[in-house]
Amino acid sequence: MGRILVVEDNNSYRETIEEALRIAGHQVNGSSNPVAGFEIFAKQKYDLVISDLVMKEFDGIRFLTTIKNIDPTVNTMILTANASDETEKDSIDANIDYYFDKSKSIPVIINYVNALLERKKESRLQVIELESVAEGIIMNLRSHDVIKDGKSIPLTRREFQILKLFLENKYITLSRRDIMDSVWGNPVEDIDERVIDLHIRNLRAKLKIVSLITVRGYGYKWNE
Repeated sequence: MGRILVVEDNNSYRETIEEALRIAGHQVNGSSNPVAGFEIFAKQKYDLVISDLVMKEFDGIRFLTTIKNIDPTVNTMILTANASDETEKDSIDANIDYYFDKSKSIPVIINYVNALLERKKESRLQVIELESVAEGIIMNLRSHDVIKDGKSIPLTRREFQILKLFLENKYITLSRRDIMDSVWGNPVEDIDERVIDLHIRNLRAKLKIVSLITVRGYGYKWNE
């Protein structure tokens, strides 16, 4: 299913939401404040971030706006016990996907989450090409051709899958474990993580790219 981050300072409500999401098959992490939420979000890719509206540090709309600046592809949801037309309008203006009063039942909220993530999955399946303008790269996901500055570059299956992962997740830091789980399948236990470094070196050499950078002590990120 999806990978979801829940940021909510009401511990009891957060734990209830997290448990319901896990029962629905999602991978869930949680935080009681937005500052810690940023730290968690920076460590891995999420499909959805759910936030309380009113928090001590700053409000959920500001938090999710910053999250979407980091990763424009992430889905977002506000949950609040203090719903108003004004804050709902603010959330719409901030391109937040859903805004719900906490009086809405947990099962209904979970259904909305499932529908949102399913639509995202279907939209990804419709993508035929991925592109890096800065690097002059076009990937055809149907034919598996990779074009660099107008020239076809042969890649191995693993190299193709790793490049696809980074072009789908630009500006997101991916750990070696994230890459292994996405490309080799989840979970992976018996592959040396240094294999990832070898594939990255090969991609850099074959495509002559500088956008795929090393994040020391963690993994890699595509910046352009």
